[in-house]
Amino acid sequence: MNGIKVEDIQYTELFPFIPYIFFKANSDKPDETIQYMNAGDARGKFTLEALPQDAIEINKRTLDIIGTRMIDNPEATLMCIGSTDGKTEAKNKGLGLRRAQYAKTYLTSNFGIAADRIGTETRSVPENPSALNIEDGMVENRRVDFKSNSSEILQPIMIKGDGTRIAKPEMLEFRPIEVPDSTISSWTLSISQAGRTLREYVGIGSPTAQRWVIRPNELSNSQVPIDYTLTAMNSAGGKADTSGSIPVEYRASLMNSVETRADMTVSKFSLILFDFDKSDIPEENIAILKKYVTPVIKGNSKVKIFGYTDKIGPDLYNKTLSTDRANAVRDILQTQIPDAMYEAFGRGEDVPIFDNDIATGRLLSRTVQIYVETPR
Repeated sequence: MNGIKVEDIQYTELFPFIPYIFFKANSDKPDETIQYMNAGDARGKFTLEALPQDAIEINKRTLDIIGTRMIDNPEATLMCIGSTDGKTEAKNKGLGLRRAQYAKTYLTSNFGIAADRIGTETRSVPENPSALNIEDGMVENRRVDFKSNSSEILQPIMIKGDGTRIAKPEMLEFRPIEVPDSTISSWTLSISQAGRTLREYVGIGSPTAQRWVIRPNELSNSQVPIDYTLTAMNSAGGKADTSGSIPVEYRASLMNSVETRADMTVSKFSLILFDFDKSDIPEENIAILKKYVTPVIKGNSKVKIFGYTDKIGPDLYNKTLSTDRANAVRDILQTQIPDAMYEAFGRGEDVPIFDNDIATGRLLSRTVQIYVETPR
């Protein structure tokens, strides 16, 4: 690792919006660990502008986002479609409908949406289900799907910022050397900059490879290096550590002291969510690509497209599936702006961009990330 480059740039990101809320098994209340619920009237308490720059956190506020958008679009209607996992919940009659009714009641009570603007339906399993015979898939099928006559209700979430610090590379992997017949009982890997702890990983047994995805603005706007320390302990209380540093090269991408625009615009899009085990792009997602992505691409842009999958399924299969997803998006964009430079990559499940131990994270992982770099 020769070093990390940190650059202040104009930064725009679209976050995908999952049109589902998830429920615990045999429950008609949303899973509170992955879905935030406001108590009482949410009008005035919730604003889209206050959403964090984090896809999982954004999608914990699904009903509040929908409620706010329904207020802003008074002609829009909404359908709430409740479903079950079709297995462990098969005998729980009316559960899907009760789930749909919960969503409707939340919107009418908390946001004052007229009841005749919101319909409810039920299905034994969703129209586009996840895996039906494994637990992770069944967890994802215990949900309410939302559909609307207005594209504004379920659109991606856009967050803009100026002077955002972006690190290149955006992910580092720390790979401890294996120790034969290791007596290590536990370990800690600490990553810091100028005495400020950035991440800390802990584990039991011999240390394993750890991936650090560097978030926007996580690193300082300075040349201060990244320090890391791996501390290992044995059962007798013995301790040993090893440390190192990674140089940081920082620069503000400004044309000159007067012109305050960045010399490059970087737009990041993570807005298309594929159905489970699918690489085809529905018409509504093609419309999103044309609305949000193609206007940003110029003839001199470099467009990088990375495909991902969730952890369900064999590694090799997922690698192929992620490549197919990236290629499908590239083909659509290339027909719109043929002069730009395009690269497509399949990363499969090798690079977990979201927590795959929760339903929201698995759905967000069925995506492509699009980076558009355009000189200014």
